[in-house]
Amino acid sequence: MENIIEGTHAGTWEWNVQTGETVFNEVWAQIIGYTLDELAPICIKTWEMFVCPDDMKQSAELLERHFAGALPYYDCECRMKHKNGQWVWIHDRGCVITRTGDGKPLMMFGTHTDITERKMTEEVQAFLARTNAGAHDEPFFEVLARFLAENLRMNFVCIDRLEGDGLTARTLVFWHDGHFEDNVTYALKDTPCGEVVGKSVCCFPANVCRLFPRDQVLQDMRAESYTGVTLFNHAGLPIGLIAVIGRNPLENRPLSEKLLKMVAVRAAAELERQDVEAALRSSLAEKDMLLKEVHHRVKNNLAVVMGLLDLQGRALENEPTRIALAELSARIKSMAMIHERLYQSESFSRIDFQIYLEELCAYLRSSYHISGDVSVSVSAVGVVMGLDIAVPCGLLITELVTNAFKYAFPAGWQSEAGCKINVSAQWDGVAYILTVADNGVGLPVGLDWSNTKTMGLVLVKMLGQHQLQGRIEVDCTGGTTFRLKFANRNKHKTSGE
Repeated sequence: MENIIEGTHAGTWEWNVQTGETVFNEVWAQIIGYTLDELAPICIKTWEMFVCPDDMKQSAELLERHFAGALPYYDCECRMKHKNGQWVWIHDRGCVITRTGDGKPLMMFGTHTDITERKMTEEVQAFLARTNAGAHDEPFFEVLARFLAENLRMNFVCIDRLEGDGLTARTLVFWHDGHFEDNVTYALKDTPCGEVVGKSVCCFPANVCRLFPRDQVLQDMRAESYTGVTLFNHAGLPIGLIAVIGRNPLENRPLSEKLLKMVAVRAAAELERQDVEAALRSSLAEKDMLLKEVHHRVKNNLAVVMGLLDLQGRALENEPTRIALAELSARIKSMAMIHERLYQSESFSRIDFQIYLEELCAYLRSSYHISGDVSVSVSAVGVVMGLDIAVPCGLLITELVTNAFKYAFPAGWQSEAGCKINVSAQWDGVAYILTVADNGVGLPVGLDWSNTKTMGLVLVKMLGQHQLQGRIEVDCTGGTTFRLKFANRNKHKTSGE
């Protein structure tokens, strides 16, 4: 057996199950950072002294199953404590080679293989899979920095976005001994980060402070090792970097470089995605400002037209013409108020119809000098409309409310319930329903509203039946009620549903 142990390049062990005494070769000791001389005094129960407590139960169960003959050999992956205090992943494999006369295991022989790199690679792959699936509520770069610090056992992790001509960088996250520091912008000259830019990986396994004496931050860190990778966009241009920094010399340079290059692909994609989203937000914000300005200018232009109509009306002596111009001005005002609402709202494509109707009815009341004896109620809570249907709806309601103000309550007419006008808008999930109702004297007997030549009712018919393609119902019971029902012709919802 000694010849076998001496001839192998694996970490091997021979264990006396009865006494606990264990014989190792040099490779076994080196895997956890020791020499054979250092382990010689503790050859009894050595394995139990080094194995991770969290892995003891699994290892013991597998060993007992092998002893009982349920498994042909003992095969286990566990962590063992390295001399430097870090955990090393070990693939431990062995079998009983001799038994006592009564069948109890006597001697076992096995091998130890360092699988830390494989386990770390698997952990990185699992981490990338989790973050791709959005399993974390935290920002990706914060999760990544913490992951790298814990798994590479580094004191500092810095993830940067390159700015301008690549001579400066702005930290996205800066992990420092268990917490995040404030993000800063700094010059890359005379820093190891400046050496990284443009390279897939750059490493200073020791003496990094002495190599970059002008980097005061590095000096303050008391840094000893540094490994960094460049983040490239889809066009192959550097857009960021990741650096991991430790206060001790780097022990496994190939592993650190490999893992950083693995996460760099995902980090670069995330950084590029954030840049694209920021550009889109900026573009949308610019378009929103332009659209807001359009609504503001349309409103102002309509106000100019209203002012001209008002001036013209004052210059006229013909009363019917002045009234016609005032009514035309009211129609224009109904459109201007929609643009005013859009200008003031967060959405520049839809308006809250409840607020709009309240303002419109208040304007019409003041324009026609309606006394407090006539009450106007509005009900359109939760209904929103796009510009394309809000304008014709506003015009139609302007005509109907104006008619009610002018004709529903003639002088001397009284009602026990008082003079009331109700304006409402509803959305039933398929269609809009607009209603303007009053409890006044009703339409003249024999009047066919759909064939009348009066401008107001002609406009109501044109807007309701032709432009909005709806159906108008008129009920003259106990006053006058106009009800328009029309479907939402837009594919996108414009209601508050």
